[in-house]
Amino acid sequence: MQNQNALGEIILPSQSTSAIPIVAPPTDIATGPATPKSPTLKNSVATKPSTSGKRLCRNIIIHGYCKFEGKGCEFNHDVNKPVAPKSPEAKPKLRVNSPAFKPSTPSSVSADAPVFVPKAPDASLSSSAAAFQADQAFDPNVRDYTPNAPYFSPQNQTQSYASQPNNVASLANNFSQFGFGDASPMQPDMTPMATAQATQQARPFNGNMFESSQMDPYYYQNSQVYSQQPLQHHLYSTPLPHVTNLHPHQKSIHAFFMSDSLREELTERNEALLKTAPDLNLPQELHVYHSLYPLDFQQEKSSQLFGHTTSVYKAMCTLDGRTYALRRIEGFRLMNELAMSTIENWRRIRHANIVSVREAFTTKAFGDHSLIFVYDYHPCSTTLFQAHFSNEAQQTGGNISEKIIWSYITQITSALKAIHSSSLAARVIDPTKILLTGKNRIRLNCCGVLDTIKYDGGQNLARFQQEDLLAFGKLIVALACNSLQAIQNLPNSFEYISHFYSPDLKNVILYLLSKPMPTKSIDEVISLIGPKILHEIDSAHHHSDFLESELSRELENGRLFRLLMKMNFINERPEFDMDPSWSETGDRYIIKLFRDYVFHQVNENGAPALDMVHVLTCLNKLDVGVDEKIMLMSRDEQSCLILNEYQVVGRKLPSEQEPVPKLFRMRLFAPNDVVAKSRFWYFLKKLRKVKKAAGEIVSVNLIHEKRPEQIKNYGIWLRYDSRSGTHNMYKEYREMSRCEAVVSCYQDMAARHRARFRSVQIIRVAEVSDADVRRPYIKQLLTPKLTFPLPHRVIRAQKGNRALFSAKRPSTYY
Repeated sequence: MQNQNALGEIILPSQSTSAIPIVAPPTDIATGPATPKSPTLKNSVATKPSTSGKRLCRNIIIHGYCKFEGKGCEFNHDVNKPVAPKSPEAKPKLRVNSPAFKPSTPSSVSADAPVFVPKAPDASLSSSAAAFQADQAFDPNVRDYTPNAPYFSPQNQTQSYASQPNNVASLANNFSQFGFGDASPMQPDMTPMATAQATQQARPFNGNMFESSQMDPYYYQNSQVYSQQPLQHHLYSTPLPHVTNLHPHQKSIHAFFMSDSLREELTERNEALLKTAPDLNLPQELHVYHSLYPLDFQQEKSSQLFGHTTSVYKAMCTLDGRTYALRRIEGFRLMNELAMSTIENWRRIRHANIVSVREAFTTKAFGDHSLIFVYDYHPCSTTLFQAHFSNEAQQTGGNISEKIIWSYITQITSALKAIHSSSLAARVIDPTKILLTGKNRIRLNCCGVLDTIKYDGGQNLARFQQEDLLAFGKLIVALACNSLQAIQNLPNSFEYISHFYSPDLKNVILYLLSKPMPTKSIDEVISLIGPKILHEIDSAHHHSDFLESELSRELENGRLFRLLMKMNFINERPEFDMDPSWSETGDRYIIKLFRDYVFHQVNENGAPALDMVHVLTCLNKLDVGVDEKIMLMSRDEQSCLILNEYQVVGRKLPSEQEPVPKLFRMRLFAPNDVVAKSRFWYFLKKLRKVKKAAGEIVSVNLIHEKRPEQIKNYGIWLRYDSRSGTHNMYKEYREMSRCEAVVSCYQDMAARHRARFRSVQIIRVAEVSDADVRRPYIKQLLTPKLTFPLPHRVIRAQKGNRALFSAKRPSTYY
């Protein structure tokens, strides 16, 4: 196969001694096939001079440069250098001008030969020099490179590629069969991201055709950038329809969590705060900020207000780790250093309706002289123009509610009061520069920009403050008429406002649009809207109460989350596999069974039961320490754990002073014998000063209920510790067994007296006859014909009016 350089000339192979010469065919090739002569070997040992100096270096073709140029690379590095004439002494055996390549007349065999179709979609790599220099025509077989991610933006280079020869550009275009098409470094593909950054100047050229932050497409041909997936809000369960038969002490599962609307709003803000993208041809670091992300993808850049094109980026600060908004004034050279002093005045202002200014600095990181203003970043915010005057907002139609307009007026008035009191002027009362950061919550944005780029030393402060009031009035007219052109026809606009809004709103507009006077100030506006300010304060307090209520729900969730972490830290650890404490006879085995009881419930068909109410109820009871009796069953369903009554007998260890120690007997309630022994030593230490280290357990017996199928009355004598001291108490319960009566007692003490399990000591449990019952709440249950009323009686419908299918969800409360 012949080699071809970038200039289109054929590079002949080197001559060797084993070459077979090809002779010209006879002249009667058209009449029939000729008999070839026997080839002869030529024992020539003449060596052909090296042609490396004539070939264009492949590093120039692929990378655009060769790092070994002048360091030993013998290939040609000058694409404009003409190739030296061929030496007459170095004639190869394979000659292009031989009759074998240029027959006088085509033969019948060659005429019937099939047409050669290359496998590759583009065979221009083996074309002639004229094909390299020809313009690339559209070929449907060539697959152009179309990036499938909206964040793709090719690297721009400041080096002019117009000086490159056409052969290099043609060679790069011929790599389109590998998936690049026309999206070469010489002609970047103008994707939406590239179009948004087209006004920015390119970075300085670093000597490589591709910068270090960009992948070389000649080596990484199959790399893809995937678009970001939206948040899966639908994975959360939706609330049930309104249930009318809920008792005051009952609540649905969604009452444990914050509302779905607030959760989705906060989740979207968090997503916007952490959003990143691949290389967007932006500086890696800018002053103390990094991870720049453009915020004005869909917005057209306009220089109407500031006189310069601006861009907005989200960046993270390396000093405090917070996210800020960076507004860039493109192509601006700061001439007066005193202009930066105005930023210090803006930094002192901290107001709820003003986007706080952090700092300002100049930079050349974007390839030009740029001025950067740093503001607080409010994710998922929009402007008043997008919310009320965009095409999407105009299609919905309808006037803006007067309540919303008064809310806007109150907030802007409060912001202007803070600005004018600091001897400053806002100069940004424009729908495109007022952010809507929440529900009817607005903030003045881009404060201090005009004071810096149009610095006048504060000579025109009074005029600028009057212009703020005038722009404020124009904004109210536009909001009331739902049109930015309403200010052009004030008579019709005032007639429209008088028809749909109150006279108070019209009076405020008339005052703001009046002629500038020394007495005209923002204080007069405050006096005009005084009653509306009280309504705004009331709404703010209601919203604060709502947020506190939602926060209180998440407080309980955080408590349960910490409880789950503690359980999962100790459950199923591999180092505890052979530990006797975690075996089926150990005291810690109950933790495994409790985990299965909470999360691994099944229904009657054996399918998993996803009951969140059951999980929350169990975790809440576990957190407060309610000693409720529950049945814990092993996974093989062969054993169950319940609260049992044990008789534990123990004593001191025999010694010379006391060879026969006194025995102590206790009847304790515990889920297993290990817990019963632990409680035995706890009470024995408190009562008789006998420690476990100096004692021994004589016997542990499980006490069974004599008549577990019959309901009985039980009296319990107990002692518990409260905040004020130790108290004795007697309680009565009606249960099936002594264990159930003790469980009810612990629950009653936790509910009525807020006594924990460790604070209660059961002194005696005895069965009480009906005649000896003393408590009224037990006596009322001894009536022979005891009946319970139905709080919600369901009337059975007649068969004719009975519906075959129900159109609503079944009620789970009865």
